[in-house]
Amino acid sequence: MALVLLALYATIVLSAALPLRLADPAWQLRLYNAVVNASAFPLVGLALLHLSSDLNPDSATLARRASFFSRLAVPIALGFLLLIPLQGYLLWQQSSNVATGLTNQLHRQDRTLASLRDALQKASSTAELQRRFTAIGGPRLGPAQQSLPLSQLRPQLNAVLEEANRTLQRRRAELRSADSLSLLGLGLRNGFACLALAIGFAALGQRRHGRVALLMEWQHGLTQLLAWRPWGRRRQTRGQSQELARFVDQLSRDADEKR
Repeated sequence: MALVLLALYATIVLSAALPLRLADPAWQLRLYNAVVNASAFPLVGLALLHLSSDLNPDSATLARRASFFSRLAVPIALGFLLLIPLQGYLLWQQSSNVATGLTNQLHRQDRTLASLRDALQKASSTAELQRRFTAIGGPRLGPAQQSLPLSQLRPQLNAVLEEANRTLQRRRAELRSADSLSLLGLGLRNGFACLALAIGFAALGQRRHGRVALLMEWQHGLTQLLAWRPWGRRRQTRGQSQELARFVDQLSRDADEKR
């Protein structure tokens, strides 16, 4: 079952990676999502390898497999930690490309509205207005509108263009807020997923000459770092002083009882 899960994960990642498009941000993000979202398969597979080796300790084959994949889990755990800033960059890059495309589209629509306003102000008759609209790729006036004099048609079209402008401004504001919220949500979710996967592989991984799991080494290193810092040393000294005071107090009580 462990080997099946590992093969399934390799199939998922390869299907997302092929064909290779290294410079395409969409391909990079698709590959990242495949690597992260399907990583439960190799994590469970590694746990099953450890379990099978423990249940059958006399099997040299199972021991070699568990040892090999445990050493392989060490760079994988470090890789997931490196993926945390990388996924932030990929999300920002894709969001920036999408936002740029939508912003350019809104700019083109703004220019079209400005051209329509200019044509509406400069036209001297309804027929001339239609010719100006056709020249800039604008809308075609209906038969009822073409029959109206320009003095009556101009206020109606001004109201329509003003409503279109308000719609564009509203879409631009919604684009900024929606883009920021979606980017923040995806970044937090993917960051926590990478951190959890890094901890999981570190708990099951072991360096070649290591005696304990990589996660235990990290915890030991963090403890040493906290103990080295001034506040850690003060906390440790305070705890030792309290322990020494309790020890001396206990000795005094024992001496009083003996008297």
